[in-house]
Amino acid sequence: MKKLFTIILAFSPAVVLAQYPIISGRAITDKSTFSEYVLYYFSLALVVGIVAAVLVLITAGINFLISRGDLYRRNNAKRMITGAFVGLVVLFGSFVILNALNPSSTGSILDPEPIVANGIYLIKEDGEKLLIYQNIGNTEKNFNGIEWISSQEDLPAIYVYADKGFKGVPVEIKNGESLPISQGSSIAFLWKTVGVYLYDKTDYQLNEKSIPLPVKFDQPSLGSSSFDNIVQSIKINQPEDGSVLGVVLFSEPDYRGTCSWVLGDMPDLSQTRSEENNPALGNGILSSLIVLNTASGSPTATFYNRADCQHVEQDPRSKKCSISVINKTETFKESCPDFEGDILSFALSQGTAVLLKTENGQCQFFKRQKPQECVSLIKYSYIYSPDPEKSLTPYSFTIFSLEK
Repeated sequence: MKKLFTIILAFSPAVVLAQYPIISGRAITDKSTFSEYVLYYFSLALVVGIVAAVLVLITAGINFLISRGDLYRRNNAKRMITGAFVGLVVLFGSFVILNALNPSSTGSILDPEPIVANGIYLIKEDGEKLLIYQNIGNTEKNFNGIEWISSQEDLPAIYVYADKGFKGVPVEIKNGESLPISQGSSIAFLWKTVGVYLYDKTDYQLNEKSIPLPVKFDQPSLGSSSFDNIVQSIKINQPEDGSVLGVVLFSEPDYRGTCSWVLGDMPDLSQTRSEENNPALGNGILSSLIVLNTASGSPTATFYNRADCQHVEQDPRSKKCSISVINKTETFKESCPDFEGDILSFALSQGTAVLLKTENGQCQFFKRQKPQECVSLIKYSYIYSPDPEKSLTPYSFTIFSLEK
């Protein structure tokens, strides 16, 4: 029996592997990796070991039954049974340990879920397709055309440059269009993700830049991204949760200088659109911006002619004015005709932001900082100065309702 067991272990793998059977969902191919070979042989050894142990148990059981008082045969059968059980424990123990360390190593290999590719196919001259989904600085072959995989909602367009390294004036190829692409070109992808996109040419075109600058957070200076004083149009990919992205645009770094605001695409920053970009900031002026995540609501800003939001009902000189008009620029004279004196402080309700302008166009943006509610302008000398010669006081305002 020992000789039979040895022969099975020695020759079974060679016979089995010659036919490459599938064991526990695994198979050996000419593309199998080293780890796949190891796992295949582990599964094979497990199967062969179980079969051998079962054969040993059957043989030992038969020997035990027919021993008829033969003490040597009976003890030998007991040793075989004990050895078979010990072998089974070792086999299953190794399986449990390996599965605990890496569950995927002992499980059956199932066919993988189909992967949905993103990007485009570049069609070679022989008809073969090359999948790309990220910027390529140098195409090494000529391509006869483009086949789009991603939808227009995800990938509106790509930009193709005649020279490598994204140099020269790019050609915009919109989703669904196809053009030949020559060797030595470069390709930039315009993936559509939620955010604000800055272009250095009107109508969302590019001049010297390879791709538009995506912005998701406030930018105190566009100089670090080399987009300072070159932006001419803005495109905003809006979120799908009902909120509306917008931007407050400043002519100087650190959110200073003259300003305007938009809540949608603006193809030309030299033009106004109703309340938006009014007065127009102008092309090639943008230096910093604040991203607005606006929402529907009824925000309130209450303005005071005293510092620290103080108001004394018994004092006729103490004035305050509460305003809830959003996304509209108005002067204090129009909205608060009975207000007297300068705006020295204001209080904002939760989820409220306000953009203040002086009469000469200088701007400053404020939003409520929890738990702070009152803002005293005396502390902010940029748009307010008690010096009569400077004559800096808030002249107009815009209120925004923000996501809380």
